[in-house]
Amino acid sequence: MFIAVKRSIQWLFYIYEDAMLAERIPRLREATSAHPPEADRKKPKSKVTFCPATTHILNVTIHMKKKLFLTLFIAISSALFAQNFSLGNFPSENNNDKPIMTSDLLESLNWNYIKDFCSKNEGHFARESPEYKNDLLKRYNYTQLHYTAEFEIISHKGKVLEYTSQISNSPKETRNSYFDKNVWLEYVHNLLPNLEDSLKLNTDESKNILKAYYGLIGADSRDEYGWICEYSAMGGFTKRRRGVIQLLKENRADLLKPLIKNPNLEISMYAIDAMVYQDYKSQQIIINDIVPLLTKLTRELDSLKSNNFSSQKLITNPKEIGYLKKKLDKLRKETLSSDEWQYICELRESNQKVRTCRDGTGSFKIYEGRTADILSETSILDIIEKYKEWKKIGYLD
Repeated sequence: MFIAVKRSIQWLFYIYEDAMLAERIPRLREATSAHPPEADRKKPKSKVTFCPATTHILNVTIHMKKKLFLTLFIAISSALFAQNFSLGNFPSENNNDKPIMTSDLLESLNWNYIKDFCSKNEGHFARESPEYKNDLLKRYNYTQLHYTAEFEIISHKGKVLEYTSQISNSPKETRNSYFDKNVWLEYVHNLLPNLEDSLKLNTDESKNILKAYYGLIGADSRDEYGWICEYSAMGGFTKRRRGVIQLLKENRADLLKPLIKNPNLEISMYAIDAMVYQDYKSQQIIINDIVPLLTKLTRELDSLKSNNFSSQKLITNPKEIGYLKKKLDKLRKETLSSDEWQYICELRESNQKVRTCRDGTGSFKIYEGRTADILSETSILDIIEKYKEWKKIGYLD
């Protein structure tokens, strides 16, 4: 940024010198024509005169260069001033047992000064607003034009829940982020007061899991079932779909399975389609990898024992077999049981209404779907194919 400003200043003075030189040319012509050299006085005057149109063009050029000089001067002065604008300091570390108070963070960032600065300078924007859906959250945002500097603070009841900051208009780009798990859990449990204790998570989980799981079960998410929905000019994943994808990436079938029979039908449908894919994936690993290898190792071990052979495999095979059996048990827990498949079939037969959204409709709209269609045998195969395609393009990696 500083190098660019330096070059701009050099260019600015080149333009200025060029404009000043161009302005002197007519004056030099007048001076030399008013006092010509002695030899030239004796020569007959030429009938050719300086073209008035050319003089006008030259004057316009001088005027434009002066205007360009002034414009660049103002722009570069603003850029240099912006370099001196400080956003204060974001804390880089924090004790999880003690939350950051929002008032303390805002004071360390000079929030009142930032708001005042933004109100007087173009290209800088600051605002604070409650969350659109409820008053449990409050957001503080600052943005510089073209997002060369920005930050967002999310506060819950006077405590910082989350913040992100990014400054790129300085010699060294800086990024900071913070997420308080305790404040997040306090927020979502206030937002979902009727949530059963068996469905609540704790701070042992990662930030990604906490946000994905609670987004799936209703934290700031709509009651709609879909894949990619038309929220704006371009379609996008629903918040609950993003939660499902994150949980599948983390292999958290243990969090998805309990939601299959959730009384909220839209949540249930998300959990079912995720577990349909998880069941398929786990079964493929079991059938194609685990069972053949486990069978091979077991036969080798039995053969060595029956023939009284001495081999290193008498030591290694039992260890590998033990490891594979543990992996097999884990994978079986990630598949759908016969009771769960029975529930899915019953849900299909009940033909209940489901609030759905779609992509490619030109505008956002809620449609009426039916469990008989969404969970038909053809649709279940389509569900598996969709997830396989998403895995190919990296969404599930």
